[in-house]
Amino acid sequence: MRDINSLRVLHFTDTHIYADAAHLFARIDTQLSFLATRDKALSMADNYDLILVTGDLAAEAEEAAYRWLAEQLSVFELPIYCLPGNHDVNTVMEPLVNVAGWFFGGNHTVGGWHIVLLDTCVQDAAHGCLNAVEIERLDKAL
Repeated sequence: MRDINSLRVLHFTDTHIYADAAHLFARIDTQLSFLATRDKALSMADNYDLILVTGDLAAEAEEAAYRWLAEQLSVFELPIYCLPGNHDVNTVMEPLVNVAGWFFGGNHTVGGWHIVLLDTCVQDAAHGCLNAVEIERLDKAL
């Protein structure tokens, strides 16, 4: 951490990882694309204070996809904070990222910053929404 007024965040979002590397998302090899992005970010790893991984980590909420992603990000020696997207399933994702040492959702103070990770997942729906519990949590955090 540099100082209380700065926070440098490496943000990966919408990775849409499949357990099977041969499976493509909109004709994109998401594992290959992610690795290229990760490797570029890794070359500048000293520039970051934490990693934020958000929304649609897995394309089909497969345990193996979350494990693969956690393994690929383990090369960074940084805290990782994450929250699910509409393609993710909390009950599948949370235990796997917790085992990897990631922070799943919630409120976190890092240096002089307060990070509020809001879960907008609506199970079995393509859209997101802040439910009453998340709105209450946001209200308390603010």
